[in-house]
Amino acid sequence: MELEVITHQYEDLTVKIKDIENIMKDKEKLALEWYQTLQETQDENLLLQNQIEQQRVKQLENDWQGQGNSLFGEVEDRRLELERKLISLQVRFETLDRTHSILKQQYRKLKVEMSALLCRHGTVSADAAHVQ
Repeated sequence: MELEVITHQYEDLTVKIKDIENIMKDKEKLALEWYQTLQETQDENLLLQNQIEQQRVKQLENDWQGQGNSLFGEVEDRRLELERKLISLQVRFETLDRTHSILKQQYRKLKVEMSALLCRHGTVSADAAHVQ
């Protein structure tokens, strides 16, 4: 009788473990897909930022060529250079901010999922201890 109860508990626990392992595998696949998508998006974003920066440099060169020789040419050049750096830093900040918010959301989701899995694991242990 006691042996049957223990074997039944063992079978239940192995089924629960397999279910949890399957859930974890699915979550790992999902996390990997998200990570790959994030990497692809970051690469594409970097490429687009480079293209934007190249267009801005071309625009600044065209503006500079039409400027001529003036007393304030150096000041204007410095202003344009700083403006270009500012724009570049703003774009980078916005990108990093978006990436941070996405990663923060993913972290929260994974945290909730891990706590749910730990609760399930805790109830399995509690059930086994309760039966004994």
